[in-house]
Amino acid sequence: MPRLRTNCETSEDLKERTRKVFAQSPLLSFVPLMEEIISSIACTTDASGNRGLAAVARLIDYYERLFFSGFGTRFSVDAWLSQNICKQWSTPVRSVPCQIIPIYGNQWAYSLLPSPWDTSRPISIYAVCFPGRSEISDVNLLDYPWLFHELGHHLLARADAGFAARFNQHLAGFVKTVARKATADSPSLRARSFDTAAKVRELWTPRSNTCDWAHELAADAIALWTCGPSFLTAMEHALEREKIQPYEVSESHPPYGLRMRTLIDLAENLEWGSHSSQLKATLYQWQTGNLAFDSNEYSAIAEISLAEECCSQIVRTCRTLDLPQCTPDTLNAVQQKIVAGQDLDSAAELILAAWCVHQTTPSASQVWESEALARLAKQLNSDT
Repeated sequence: MPRLRTNCETSEDLKERTRKVFAQSPLLSFVPLMEEIISSIACTTDASGNRGLAAVARLIDYYERLFFSGFGTRFSVDAWLSQNICKQWSTPVRSVPCQIIPIYGNQWAYSLLPSPWDTSRPISIYAVCFPGRSEISDVNLLDYPWLFHELGHHLLARADAGFAARFNQHLAGFVKTVARKATADSPSLRARSFDTAAKVRELWTPRSNTCDWAHELAADAIALWTCGPSFLTAMEHALEREKIQPYEVSESHPPYGLRMRTLIDLAENLEWGSHSSQLKATLYQWQTGNLAFDSNEYSAIAEISLAEECCSQIVRTCRTLDLPQCTPDTLNAVQQKIVAGQDLDSAAELILAAWCVHQTTPSASQVWESEALARLAKQLNSDT
């Protein structure tokens, strides 16, 4: 790991570190801006100059840790997959930013990375965290429908086509109705109802950073819309790996009990009901087994009607944005390409093909995936 730095670095020291950390990275264009910022701060003679240089040093520290593993074959593959999906989702009137920086960690995530501050030319750096190391051997394409979920956050953050505004309007009406009904309750019950309504508003209100229940369910729906049954399988794998508390309430993610009910219902509506049997079995086990949970407060917060409205609105958004939809015909076309040995033309086709191969011949899946990734990596390397 990078060594901890002292706080007595000069502006020239910081410029040299900037060149080292960014020069071989996808953020090469940052170097002139960072040097300009460092020079400007260094000219400040009061205490704010020292604070500014310390802030720059912390920013460089962050990117040294982030890029410590370098930019190997997996980085190139993941960057291409992310960019290709964004291009597929863009239209002549709506461009989805394609410069996604892959980073690596414990779990899938989408984030906006810290960037050099520039009020006249604000810079946004979008990142997706991929599980595992930056080695291509850590790629598991069966889990890559989660990339569509994370890029669903990216899409909604950049061009949500009214999803947040429409759902907010419905949420406001729902909360208002709850509050109105509570006026007839006893003082103690009324207070609890008002607290519940406030909690519903807090958890469900769409935020600009997309870290809320509405956007999480919407990202699930986008992944199902664009990846079809492969996302259902990816969700199954996530439930198998993680210790799920299906009725646990957290601020950023809705309970899995609610997510599964919503996803299963949407799968039925999108012609994928026959592929959700395992998820249905898991949900039934949660509802009838030792994990069953009955709470009026939980039921009020994890309101299924809000989830249904959320899905209705995000399907409308998918149609408005003209997102490529995975249909049975899409899968048939991918399967024909696999049989004929034809090239797969997009990230979506590659990930769907990996799922198709695993469904038909699981024993051959790993070899097929390794060969497909090797071909892609070779092609990307020859293009650079």
